[in-house]
Amino acid sequence: MSQTVDQARIFEWLYAAVDEVNRQLRKAQRIDKSPDTLLTGEGGVLDSLGMLNLLVAIERRIEQHSGLIVTLADEESLSQDPSPFRSLSSLAEHIQRVVDRKQPA
Repeated sequence: MSQTVDQARIFEWLYAAVDEVNRQLRKAQRIDKSPDTLLTGEGGVLDSLGMLNLLVAIERRIEQHSGLIVTLADEESLSQDPSPFRSLSSLAEHIQRVVDRKQPA
């Protein structure tokens, strides 16, 4: 079931996960589906629980659609500077790296 995953597919999964998380948030707290949307840090729209919910929703989608079981928040990613969780675009790049490492050679 595993196949090459491109950036368009990653944003498809990412935006579907954003929709899922947005259903749990008040209108004023919802995440804009734009690569430039800041998720964490100064100006970020998510608290730690919101970020966790988003990451779990993305991991679930990746597994459902690619068969890959991934962990997006591990010790390495949590210690990176700049954070891969800062914006939707940096998160998409992080997802690409994680998925690429899981793909068979």
